[in-house]
Amino acid sequence: MATTTCTRFTDEYQLYEELGKGAFSVVRRCVKLCTGQEYAAKIINTKKLSARDHQKLEREARICRLLKHPNIVRLHDSISEEGFHYLLFDLVTGGELFEDIVAREYYSEADASHCIQQILEAVLHCHQMGVVHRDLKPENLLLASKCKNAAVKLADFGLAIEVQGDQQAWFVGSRQTTAPASVTAAAAAVAAAAGTTAGLVEQDTPTASTSTTSEEFGSYFGTPLGESMMRSDHLALRALAVQ
Repeated sequence: MATTTCTRFTDEYQLYEELGKGAFSVVRRCVKLCTGQEYAAKIINTKKLSARDHQKLEREARICRLLKHPNIVRLHDSISEEGFHYLLFDLVTGGELFEDIVAREYYSEADASHCIQQILEAVLHCHQMGVVHRDLKPENLLLASKCKNAAVKLADFGLAIEVQGDQQAWFVGSRQTTAPASVTAAAAAVAAAAGTTAGLVEQDTPTASTSTTSEEFGSYFGTPLGESMMRSDHLALRALAVQ
């Protein structure tokens, strides 16, 4: 799937309501006119992007093209028109996993294990394709529909990178979902983030503070592995054992 520069988006798709908004982009529901298929169109105003931002956009599109898995929000098309770039993703309607966690009184162990298994399978596919997400957290995990136990889909690869072997990555992400012992070891950090997310699913509460100041990151990673983080990893393994 190659990026094309033309008026193909305008000719082939109809835009509808806004689903979300970022600094340089907006996400809107769209329909492909010839098929009636619905997508989520991420529309980037390329006139506002710096050279570095353009590189990030190209990297995100390249990475998303690589990933084809039922638990990852799939990129179906990438279209460039004058002043705008359109990324056409799966339209998922169930909202964030985080919102579902908050709305429920609790997750049963069986429900949690089903959810965690899907997250880990998505992460495994990323790593098999040489991709590290670097921002794995409930807000970036979406539900395919409003149905109970809907498929979980990993989204938002804006911070993701391509790695080879033991290559280490720049540190990014959220403090409460990042591996304390692996500030630069990208794959290990994502694995620990999955464990912490699993802990949140089962406990309905973050396992660490949500603050992300540089001072607190330094303090956090300078201390021994916290009891809450170890509990999260244990919960992930225990939940998977239910399968």
